[in-house]
Amino acid sequence: VGLSDTIGEAVSAATDSSSEEALFLMEDGLGLWGAALRQLEALPPSFAGLYSRILAIATREYEFLPLCTKIIESYALIAPDAVRASAAETANALVSILEGVRDKGCILTASTVELLVRAANAPEWDVVLRSMLRAVVTGESASHVVVAYNNVLARLLASDKHRFFALFEGHADALAKWVDQILDTIDCIYLAPRRKIAALALSEILALGNIDILQPRMGALLGEICGVLFHMEGDSALIYEPVAGPEDEPDSAEEPESARRAQVVRADPLRTAPLRERILSALSSCENSMGSERFAHLMGSVDPAITAQIRERLA
Repeated sequence: VGLSDTIGEAVSAATDSSSEEALFLMEDGLGLWGAALRQLEALPPSFAGLYSRILAIATREYEFLPLCTKIIESYALIAPDAVRASAAETANALVSILEGVRDKGCILTASTVELLVRAANAPEWDVVLRSMLRAVVTGESASHVVVAYNNVLARLLASDKHRFFALFEGHADALAKWVDQILDTIDCIYLAPRRKIAALALSEILALGNIDILQPRMGALLGEICGVLFHMEGDSALIYEPVAGPEDEPDSAEEPESARRAQVVRADPLRTAPLRERILSALSSCENSMGSERFAHLMGSVDPAITAQIRERLA
């Protein structure tokens, strides 16, 4: 019996909710589980068979949610195909968590959903994304939860707009509400990489040329998009390393999981996406969609100071 098998057996015993020992060993068992996954180079069978258990614990024992979400992320990083094979079960668990936890739990889970979309993408995640979208557009969530959800949704729009817009099927009016929410909360995004992704997402909204969405929001939309560009101009943040926060960094630079997370970062298509060129392309697409006369009229409704800055910076 190898060391990983021994550890797997210990984790299994400590996290077995049907045993009385788990009442006292659950937290230590989850800690050992996460630490082992971070150190493993590949997923052994003894750990592969435990994946469904972590979903069950996460949906039932909310006090352990920080440990559970990190373990789910570790599975997505070390064995993405295995997580995709259980995507429906995972998606249902995540929706249940989002509907059952308070603000901090929602933010933790949103970070995990983002990692799943990036490292172990599957169509089943759309169920979770729709749940997050619904929470945003209804306006029932706290602003910091909306920011966390919009970080995920903005990334999706900036990288896969067709998939993003498909989330609105049957609810076309919700798109304007989502745009209002991201415009209202973009100033709450303090990390430059995430602000850039929000600006890239808003550029896709601009490119639609939808007069009903743009007419009352054109000034605010252009102001936020170009505001991000102005702050980043000449800054290395135009080519960035997107890290959600200190809590998302592995415990040790020597852990194999560190390399796996770095690989996800390097594979990010938004990592070197040129914001200035995206804005120019979006303005061109908007004009082509609306026609030159209507586009000129729309731009005429924008504060002249904003349009002057746009012309100067984008020239």
